[in-house]
Amino acid sequence: MSADDPFSFLPAEQTKPAKKPHWKSKLFSKDKNKAASHQHQEIADFLSSRTPESAPTPPPIDPRHIPPQNVTAHRFPSSQDVSGYPPSTVSVPAPASVSAPVLPNDNYVPFNFSDQSHAVLAPAPASAKPGGRKGKGLRVGFSPQTPEVIGEGGDETESPTIEISRARERSDSRGTQSGNTPTSLSDPSRSHLPNLRLDTSLGDGDARSGQSTYSPLRDRSDWKPPLMQNPQDADFLSALPSSDSGSRLSFRGDTEASSFAQRVRDKMQAEEGRALHHRYEEDALSPGADDDDISTPPSPPSPESPIKAYNPGSAYETAPTAGSPHAPSISLSMRSIVDSIRNPQSPSTQRAPANLSPIDPRMPTNLIPGSPGKVSPTQAKPPPQALPVSNRASPPSREGQEPPRSAQPPKFSLRNVANQVGDTAFSEFKEYNARYESSIKLAAEDVKPLVETSLAEWIRAAVWWFLRGKTRLEAYARSRSTLPPTYAKQAVIDLGKALWINENIVPSHHELSRYGAMGVDALLAVASTTGDKELADLLGIHHNLINHLRSLSMSVKRNNILAVVVSDEGSPTQLDTSIWLRYPFYAPDVSAVLSGAATRSMLADNAGKTPSLVHMMPLGDTSRYFSYGSMFVQVCVSSSDDDGQQQYAMPCALTIVRERADWYVFAAVTSQSQLVNILIQSDRKQGPTWEDVDWQVRSHSMRVKLPRGFELDVMFKEDDFKTLWNIVKYTQKSENSLHPEAGETVVFENTLKVFQYMDPGTPKAFPPDPTERCRIRLFERSVTVTEGTGTRNAHRGFRLAVLTSPKVKTLSSIRHTLGNGSPIVFGLLRGEDGAPALLLKVTEDGRTRSMLMTFHEVAERTKMHSVLLGMIPREGEVKSPEFAIQSYCIEQPEDPFTGQPAVKYLQFPAGSVSVIDQKHAYVDHGYGPTILSEHLRAFIATEWGSVTDRINLGPGELKIGLDVQSKTSMSLFRSAQQDLTLSLADNLIRPELPGQLTGFLEKITAKPMIRRLDFPTMEDLHAFEAAVTGFQVLYDGMATSFTISRRRSMVPIYKKWEAAVARVQIVRQEKVVQMLAFFGDFQHGTCMNFVLKGTDIMESFGRSGKFGIRMVDAKFALPKKDDNPASNFVCLDMPEYPIEHDDLTITFDTEASRASFKAALPGSVREPSRMGSIPSFIMSHSSEAIGASTRSLHADDALNLVTDVAPPMHLSTTFRYSNDPTQLVPAADATPSDFDATSHIYSRMSAPNPTRFETILSSLLHGQAISYSSGLSALHGVLTLLNPRRISVGEGYHGCHGVIALFTRLTGLQKLPLDCPPEQLEKGDVILLETPVNPQGTAFDIASYAAKAHARGAYLIVDSTFAPPGLQEPFKFGADIIMHSGTKYFGGHSDILCGVLATNRDDWAAQLKSDRLFIGTVMGSMEGWLGVRSLRTLEIRVQRQSENATRLISWLDAALHAPNPMADSDEAAVQAVLGEVLHASLQKVEGDWLKKQMPNGFGPVFSIIMKEMRFARELPSKLHFFQHATSLGGVETLIEWRTMTDTTVDRRLLRISIGLENWEDLKADLARAFPFNNLSFQSFTQFSPIIPIMPETFTIHYFATASQYTSKNTESLRAPLKLSALFGELEQRYPGIVHKVLSTCGVSLNGEYVDVEEDGEIVIQSGGEVAVIPPVSSG
Repeated sequence: MSADDPFSFLPAEQTKPAKKPHWKSKLFSKDKNKAASHQHQEIADFLSSRTPESAPTPPPIDPRHIPPQNVTAHRFPSSQDVSGYPPSTVSVPAPASVSAPVLPNDNYVPFNFSDQSHAVLAPAPASAKPGGRKGKGLRVGFSPQTPEVIGEGGDETESPTIEISRARERSDSRGTQSGNTPTSLSDPSRSHLPNLRLDTSLGDGDARSGQSTYSPLRDRSDWKPPLMQNPQDADFLSALPSSDSGSRLSFRGDTEASSFAQRVRDKMQAEEGRALHHRYEEDALSPGADDDDISTPPSPPSPESPIKAYNPGSAYETAPTAGSPHAPSISLSMRSIVDSIRNPQSPSTQRAPANLSPIDPRMPTNLIPGSPGKVSPTQAKPPPQALPVSNRASPPSREGQEPPRSAQPPKFSLRNVANQVGDTAFSEFKEYNARYESSIKLAAEDVKPLVETSLAEWIRAAVWWFLRGKTRLEAYARSRSTLPPTYAKQAVIDLGKALWINENIVPSHHELSRYGAMGVDALLAVASTTGDKELADLLGIHHNLINHLRSLSMSVKRNNILAVVVSDEGSPTQLDTSIWLRYPFYAPDVSAVLSGAATRSMLADNAGKTPSLVHMMPLGDTSRYFSYGSMFVQVCVSSSDDDGQQQYAMPCALTIVRERADWYVFAAVTSQSQLVNILIQSDRKQGPTWEDVDWQVRSHSMRVKLPRGFELDVMFKEDDFKTLWNIVKYTQKSENSLHPEAGETVVFENTLKVFQYMDPGTPKAFPPDPTERCRIRLFERSVTVTEGTGTRNAHRGFRLAVLTSPKVKTLSSIRHTLGNGSPIVFGLLRGEDGAPALLLKVTEDGRTRSMLMTFHEVAERTKMHSVLLGMIPREGEVKSPEFAIQSYCIEQPEDPFTGQPAVKYLQFPAGSVSVIDQKHAYVDHGYGPTILSEHLRAFIATEWGSVTDRINLGPGELKIGLDVQSKTSMSLFRSAQQDLTLSLADNLIRPELPGQLTGFLEKITAKPMIRRLDFPTMEDLHAFEAAVTGFQVLYDGMATSFTISRRRSMVPIYKKWEAAVARVQIVRQEKVVQMLAFFGDFQHGTCMNFVLKGTDIMESFGRSGKFGIRMVDAKFALPKKDDNPASNFVCLDMPEYPIEHDDLTITFDTEASRASFKAALPGSVREPSRMGSIPSFIMSHSSEAIGASTRSLHADDALNLVTDVAPPMHLSTTFRYSNDPTQLVPAADATPSDFDATSHIYSRMSAPNPTRFETILSSLLHGQAISYSSGLSALHGVLTLLNPRRISVGEGYHGCHGVIALFTRLTGLQKLPLDCPPEQLEKGDVILLETPVNPQGTAFDIASYAAKAHARGAYLIVDSTFAPPGLQEPFKFGADIIMHSGTKYFGGHSDILCGVLATNRDDWAAQLKSDRLFIGTVMGSMEGWLGVRSLRTLEIRVQRQSENATRLISWLDAALHAPNPMADSDEAAVQAVLGEVLHASLQKVEGDWLKKQMPNGFGPVFSIIMKEMRFARELPSKLHFFQHATSLGGVETLIEWRTMTDTTVDRRLLRISIGLENWEDLKADLARAFPFNNLSFQSFTQFSPIIPIMPETFTIHYFATASQYTSKNTESLRAPLKLSALFGELEQRYPGIVHKVLSTCGVSLNGEYVDVEEDGEIVIQSGGEVAVIPPVSSG
C-alpha cells in the first residue's frame, strides 16, 4: 500500500492509551516507532500460536488516562436509547468495599469516538520477564548414534509413540543396571534415513501453572528421549515444542555430506520434510478441533499492500471446517494436556495463579500457518469457503493422499489427546456461559417472543455477536495490560450469545421442523440437495459458527482468558446480555434504499434482491469473495429534504471484501437487522460505487450517495477510517496502474506463468516468492514536440506495470520505468520446467530490483523483449536488411571552449545494424521521408547489448560525415536527445557498466554526440546511408585535389583554395542531386555540400597526368571553419544557402574515376579544347648544382631588401601593412600562396631574421625548415603535429625522453623500445631515431628504420643533431621529418638556443607553423640574426671539426690497442686509464650502409669510457684545451663527465666535442693528462681549480636555476646528514629555495636519482656527492 500518510495535514492529537492493532502496524509500517513496534510484538506474542519464554514488560501507566473510580460503565447504545426500551443487563454483585471498575466502552455515540478515554490500565503480571528469546529450547541437529527405539509404533500401532518409548525405557531400566543404553536394531527399510529424535519434556510440567512435576526417567543419567514413529503423532508433536530449554529435535545422519549416498539421503529427507509439512497443513484439524486463534493471518502480506486480512485476530481466511488447510495453533505442553484430561477443572472454580503468564510456548515459525516464513503460492492462496457436509467423521479426499490405513483407530493417540483438549476447552467455555443463558434469554424475549423470530434473524444476530465478541476479545488481547478483566468478560458473554443462539435456538427452530426430526447436518444436506439455497446458506453459517466458537474457545483456554474472567467475578460491573439492537423505523422508500433493494430510478421501483448475509457479514473467505475483516461503525441516513432534522446513528458492521475475479474492493455495510444492507461495489447499476463516496478526512467518516437522493454517513474510529481509506486508494492505484496514463500506449500485455520480484531493500513492494498468473502491461511513453514544422511524438521510454492475479488474496503491484535515462539490463533464461523467462533489472533510488518473468510460450517472451528494444517493425513499418559493422561507437566531440578532448562513452565490437521506418510515402513538408519521422530508428546489435537510436529529427538536425582516410567509415552528428535506448545482457557485462552508461545517458540529454560506424564494404555503407537519409549514393570516390578559385573584389584576380585530397559523393533523392565533399587537409574547412543542377556548366580537362572536372561559376556555400563540431558534418535535407559563384576544380588520378564521376552528374560535361598555350618556364639551377657553402651565403639573397652586405638585425616585433589596398588580404581569405617572405605582420608569425635563417636551412636540408626556440621545442612541435599513440625510441638524449614523458602524461603516449617488433607499431605511430646517438656518437641505419616504419603506416623522425648537413642527408634514406638542435652546429658558437624541423610536406609545414604560432615557441630575432651568421661558415666548421675528431679518435684507438707499449709511452698511459673509445668511425656494421649514409665524415663528437669512475671525474680537471662543460658543436673543444647531467649513462663515460683547435694540440693535452700515476691531482689545480672535499663533508652540485639561486656551482655540507633534512639545511642557507627552485628539481645521490620524501631515511655519508638538477639543465 502507499506509505504516505493521508492525514499528515491534520494537527497532531494527544496520544491515546489504546495501541494500534497488529494488522495496522503492517498497513502503516512507516508510522510506527520502536515503542509501538515493541507493544505490537507483545500483541503478536499474545495472539500468535507461538509463545516466547517470557512476556515483555508492559508500558508504564499514564496517569492522564486513568478515569475516576465509581463511575457507571458505559454500554453500547442500542435502539432502547432511541425508542425508550430499558436495557437488559445483568449485575454481578461485588463487595461494598471495592469500587466497581469501569467497563471500557468501545460502542459508539453519533459522531463521537471518545471511548478510549475510559480505558483502565491493568497491572503487569508478576511473572513477566523482559528479553525472552523466541523459539528458545528447540534445537535441530544430526546425531551419529543409532536410535533407541526402532521397529515399534507406526501407523498400525494401538499405542502412541511416547507410551512405546516409556515402556521400552522401563524395560531397559529393569534389564540393565549399568546405565548403558542398549543397542537398538535398525530397520532395514529406513536405514538410509537420518534418525529422528524428539524430547517432549513431560517432566517439567506446565510452565504457566507454576507447578513442577518430578520424572524419574528424566532424573536417570541414561535417559534419552523416545523416537517418534507414528506419522499422526509426528504431525501433532511437530506442533508442540517442549516448554523448557532442554527440548530438542535432532536428525542424525552420515557425516560424509559430500558422498553420493548422503546426497540421496538429503534429497529423500527433504521430500519427507515437505510431506510432513503438507500433512500437517491438511490433516492437522480433526472435526471439532478447529482453533479460532487470534494470530497472524495466514496469507503472507505484501508490506506495501493493505489488501490483506483486516481482522487482526483471524487465524484463518475461511471457516475452519473439516479439511481446512490451516492447522490449529495448539501450544500446550504434553504434561498440561494430559493433566487437563485426567483432572479437568470447572470454570467456576478455576482461578489464575499469582504468577500466571499469558504467554504459552509456541510451535516453530515455519510450521505456523500464515507465519512470516516462506510460503508457497499455493499455501498463500486460501480455498473458497465450502458448505459443510453432513458426515464430518472423515476428512475430505485429496489427490496424492496416502493409501487408507487400518480402520482400527488408535486407542490412545496424540490426535485423541488434541481432540479431548479441544472438547475440554469448548466444554469449559460453554459451562462458563451457561450461567448467563437465562439472562440472555430474558433479554431476547423482552424485545419479542422467541417463536416469532425468523431463523434468518437468529442467524444474523449470532453472526453479529460472534463478530462483536471476537472484536472485543482481540481489543483485550492488544491492550491486556491497560484493559480491565471486565472487558474480556463482556467479550466472552458476547461470544456466549452467539453460542446460545446456535445451540439453543437454531436446532429447535420451527422453520426446520417441516423437514422432520433430523439433525442440523442432515438438514444442511437436504437443503443443498433440494436447492433451498437460502436455508443451506443459513445452516452453513450456523455450522461454521459452531466450528469458529470451538476453535476460539481453544485460544481462550490457551491464553487463560477464562481464568482472568473468573477472577473478576466479584466486580460490580454491569454486563450487556441483550440480543437485539434497536433501530429506528423509516418510511418504505427509505427502507428500500437502505436495504439495497431500491434502484436509482424514481419512476418505477424495480426492487432487486438484497445481498445475502453470507456476502454482507462473511466469517471468512467464500467461493466468491475474499474477506479482509470487519469493523463496527455508526451510520446515519439523510437527504436534502431533512432541513436539519435530528439524525439517528445506527450501529452497523462494515466488512471489506473483494471478488476473486476482479481487483475492485467492496465494502459491505449491514446492520444487525436487515434494515441496512449497502454494498459499495463496481457496478453503478447495482448500487453505489467508490465514485459515490465522499471522504470526510477530518471527521473520520464517509458520505455515500444512495439512490433517490439519499445519503449515508458512515462514521469510523480513526484507525479504521485510515485502514479503509488506504485499502481503497491502494486498490484503485494498483488497478489504475494497468491503464494507460497521459502520453502512454499499451504495446504489450500478458498473463505470466510465474513472476518473481527481488528487491534488496525494505519495505518490499511485492512478495519475494514466485507468484503465479500475474498480469503485466508494457506502456510506451511519449511526449508531444511542437515546432515550426508542426507536432510529432517523441519516445520517452517504457512503463512496466505488474499486478498480482485477482485470484490471489494479497494484492500487490509494482511499476517501473524502463529505457529512459538508464540502460535496460536483461537476461534470457529458462525456468525450472524449461519455460522461457525474461530477467529485467531496474535501478531506482540507489538500489537494483530484479524482475524474473516466466512466460508460457517463447513467442511471448520474444515479443516483449523485442518491443522493449524496438528491434522489430510494428504495423505500418518496414525494416531494412541487417548490415554488418566492424565497430560502432558514440562519442562526445571535443569542446574547444573548455579544452575538453573527445570522449568515447560507448563502443561496440563487430555486430550488425538495421534501420526501421514507416513505409515511405509522399510527404508534403518537402524535406524527405526520413525527416520528421516518428518511426525512424537504427538498431545496432552486438553480443553483449544493443542500441536503439531513434532518429526522430526535424529539418536540419540530421548531419552526416564521411572519413577521408577510411572509405567504409561514416559518422552521424545529432544534438542532445532523450530517446536513446541501451540494452545490456546481464550475464555478459561488468557489474559497474550499467551505472557508467546511466551517466552517459544523462550526458546525452544535454550534449551533442557523434555516432561512428565502420562497415566492411562501401556497399553496406551506402545502403545504410540511404536508409537513414533517404538519399541514394550515385558516386563515392577520392579526388587528388579539390580547388576553389575565388575572385578578389570586382577585378578578375583569383586566388585558389586547394585541398590536396578530398572524398566526393554524389547523392540523389527523387529529383534532387547533391554533391558532398570532405577534405583531409583543407585549412578553410572540412566539408561542404550543395545542389547540382542539369544547367550547371561542367568542363573536362587533363594536365600533368591528372584528370579533372571544372564546374564553371558554381553556386555553393563555402565550407565552414569554426569551433563548432557540427561544422565537420553536412546536412542533406537543408543544405547551406549558396552565396558563392566561383569555379570548382576536381581532379582524379585515373580516367576511370573521372568517368564514374561524370556519369553521376545531372548535366552534360564539355570536353576540353584542343588549342592551348605553351607555358613559359623560368630556368634555374637546381640546389644540387650549387655547393653547400654557396647556398649558405646566398640562399637568402632574395630576402635582402637593403644595401647592407651583412644582414641587418631587426628587433621590431610588429610591422606595417601595405599601403596598397588591393594587397590587403583578410586572414580568413589568406592561403599559403599569399605568403610573402618579405612581408611581415607580427614577430610571433614571422620576422626578417628568423625567416632568413629558415630560408638558408631549407636549402641546406632539402626541405621546408621551421625554426623553434630550442631543440626540445622542436620535438614538442612534431609530436603535437603527429599526435602518435606509440613512439619507438632508443636511449639517446635524456631531454627527449622528458618531452615524451610529458606527452605520456597528457595524451597517454606509449613508449616502445627502438628495436621493438614491427607488429607493435600501427598507423600514425612514430619512430624517433637519433643518429649518431648522444652521447656515444655511434650511428644507426636510417633506411632500415624507414622501411620498418612505413611498412606499418608509421612515421620516421631522424634527430641528426650530431651529423649536420654535409655529413648526413636523412631525407635521402626515407626520413619523414628531420630534427636538429640548432644550438649545436647550426649556432656553432655556443651563443644561441634554437631548434629546427624540416619536412617535404607542404601541409605539415603549414600546420607546424600554425601550431608554433599558438604554442609560442618561436625563435627570437637576435637568435635568428646569430643563426644566419653561423650558417655562413657551417660547412667549413663541420669539415674541420670532423677531421680533427677523426684523427684524434684514430690516435686514441691505436694507442689503446697498441701491443706491449713502453712503460713511459703515451700508449702505456692511455691503456692504463682508458677502457674504450666510441664513435661511428670505429663502428663495426654489416654492409656498406654506414659509408653511404655518412660519406663525408662520421661526426665531431665521440665518447671515451675510463677504467675507473675516479679517472672520469678527474681527467677534465687535468686538461688545458678541453673545457669541462656540457653541450657540443661549438668552435671550442668541450669535454663533459656526462653523469653530471645524464643519469642514465655509465659513470665512467666522458663525452668529447671537438672544436677548431689544431688536433695535435688536443692530442698533446690528452697525452699529458693520462698518466694518473705520475702526476698528482693537486698538481693541476693551477690550471683548473676545484674545491677540495673535506673529510667530514659531502659535496653538493647545483645546476641551471639552482646554481643561479645559490650563485654557486658546488659547495660542501657537513656529513653525515639524512636525506630528508637536506632541503631544510638548504632553506636555512638560502631562504625561499625550496618553494622557488627545489620543489621542481630532481636530486641524485652518488649518481643515482633519489626521492627526498620516500628515501628520506637514507644518510648522506662523508665524501658523498649530491646533485640538484632542475627539469632541463643542459643541452
